[in-house]
Amino acid sequence: PRNLAGVAYGLARIGFRQANPTMDQIARVATKRLHEFKPQELSNIVWAFAKSGIDAPELFAGVGREAEPRLAEFKPQEIANTAWAFARAGAMDARFFASAAKYATTQLHLFKSQEIVNLAWAFATLRIRAPDLFEQIEVEATARLAEFNPQELGNLAWAFAKAEQKAPRLFEAIAFEAAPRLHEFKTQELSNTAWAFATVNAKEGF
Repeated sequence: PRNLAGVAYGLARIGFRQANPTMDQIARVATKRLHEFKPQELSNIVWAFAKSGIDAPELFAGVGREAEPRLAEFKPQEIANTAWAFARAGAMDARFFASAAKYATTQLHLFKSQEIVNLAWAFATLRIRAPDLFEQIEVEATARLAEFNPQELGNLAWAFAKAEQKAPRLFEAIAFEAAPRLHEFKTQELSNTAWAFATVNAKEGF
């Protein structure tokens, strides 16, 4: 399993972006052996296929089934990366995301800023309602926004706006944190942040 996940992960890291016999074979073999995979290997293999843009629905379905009852074994980064991969691939797995939301809600204090953002982005991208999770993310992130870089601030605001999750305290805190740092924002980060605030303003009169 480590070799299968490692090869796929390595190809994705070097920028491989097309289907090929090696990745197809990895998907077929891995799908039959997912019960042998450790949490990091499960996370890495779906991250690799999502990053590469290679369609592997049976692999994702298998990882969802295998990961869902084992989430307590996953580190925060592995949960966040797995959720990100599913969202990037457009792979909806209701049971996995329901369990991930329930588990992460009680563990967010262990998540780094990027992991919090990736988790929120995944739920928002797939339009999965998780109010308890988003409410806890608002509490956790608001208290720790100084740890968030410009990309994370923009993506977090985008995720809450996309999810139509009311979070006035969070948006006020993002505005306060971002204002003196706007010169650090890239154009896409500025765009995401502006879109999020405009969307929230239009819907809530924020």
